[in-house]
Amino acid sequence: MEKQIIETAITVRMSCIGETGKAPVVLFDGSDKSLFCAGTESNARQTAGTMNIPSHIFLSASLSDDQIDAEIKKKGFSPPGIVISEKKGIFAVGATLAEAASMVDSIVRGIPYSMPESRKLQEGRLAGCIAAITGGAQGFGRGIAEELAREGAFICIGDIKDDTGAAAVNEINDRFGTGTASFRHLDVTDLQSFEEFVGFAATNYGGLDMLVSNAGVLKAGAIDEMDGRAFDLVTAVNYKAYFIGVKAAAPVMKLQHRRNSGHFMDIIQISSKSGLVGSTKNFAYAGSKFGGIGLTQSFALELIDHKIRVNSICP
Repeated sequence: MEKQIIETAITVRMSCIGETGKAPVVLFDGSDKSLFCAGTESNARQTAGTMNIPSHIFLSASLSDDQIDAEIKKKGFSPPGIVISEKKGIFAVGATLAEAASMVDSIVRGIPYSMPESRKLQEGRLAGCIAAITGGAQGFGRGIAEELAREGAFICIGDIKDDTGAAAVNEINDRFGTGTASFRHLDVTDLQSFEEFVGFAATNYGGLDMLVSNAGVLKAGAIDEMDGRAFDLVTAVNYKAYFIGVKAAAPVMKLQHRRNSGHFMDIIQISSKSGLVGSTKNFAYAGSKFGGIGLTQSFALELIDHKIRVNSICP
């Protein structure tokens, strides 16, 4: 079911891109109240009307994602509103996460919906972009998250440091609006953890437009000082984790391309000057960054047909 929910969320979001080219936010809810609403078309109509939801559309469980795409466009559904998928739950569609969450909250609590007073539309050259940043709780990643939020992006921070990540999200939301950023625990060396992180972005925002592979470690030392354990850690976090991240993100991005062939996406690796020139007594780090550049060049050739651009930045 989780895979179906992710695919439907992506389909709903891509189907609701308007003439401006900006995609909305899609928030999935599968609570008991939402499942009751999604039980029958009659329940859906009654709930949407009673809760004063601006617009809604009911989708039969028998519809494929291709048919869902066609149905949304044929019936002229536009946000803010809810897409009710029979027996799956509710996909709330809004200009911001706060707007989508307000509609979900209305249904779950059984109170009429009203536009959030704090509704802040995303503005900037990345307005509506859903960006995931690994190692985004502090340092370089934190700075990247803040600047992307400043340009209007919605931010998913993934990090192994839960408390630091939660604090970063709270500060970003205070500065740029509730729902701008969210946090999910992430071990970048584990594929399942990364797939769950990408799924979190898809079910909480509706997809993934940008992956910033930023998480990294540095273990310096001469050849006679470096042991295999330290070398393996640097390689796993700086090199292999980049592959794992792309492997987890690419299926979601490819699906977005299938749903909207004009939609461009980005994968960005934060490399280093040590990925271009060797570094004395820092071979493990430099080697991992050199390897990452090779991955970038190869991924770029493979994924561009799906409108996925892949680049490395070498500060």
